[in-house]
Amino acid sequence: MVSDRIEILINKLSDGKKSQFAKRIGVAPSVIGNITGERKGNPSFEVAQKILNAFASINPDWLLFGKEPMFRQAEANSMSLHEDQISYYATAQNREADIYYKMYKEKDAENKELIKEIGRLEERLKKYEHTDPISPQKT
Repeated sequence: MVSDRIEILINKLSDGKKSQFAKRIGVAPSVIGNITGERKGNPSFEVAQKILNAFASINPDWLLFGKEPMFRQAEANSMSLHEDQISYYATAQNREADIYYKMYKEKDAENKELIKEIGRLEERLKKYEHTDPISPQKT
């Protein structure tokens, strides 16, 4: 089935990450989920076309009909280098995402502390608003 071959591509070209594969071909992750999930739906022509455009080395006969080889002959020899590049970029993207996530968590914690501080300052301000300016006792 075409859906099985797409799963093979996801595992081989996107380290098994369906959302990463979807992003690379330019479709929503739910589209890939419908193809590879329990329903095992057939991809639309547009999705197959996007896969072939995103990964020019894939043999269209393999994707659509299961006819070997998986990759076009001229590019099959260079696939191991290409796979190494994909792996490197995927790892770099994961590291970058981890850095952004860490920065987000730090800023989020900082913002929470600032919100607490604003609340404390507002309470102090309310105390002073209800104090008689001549005597320090509340009115």
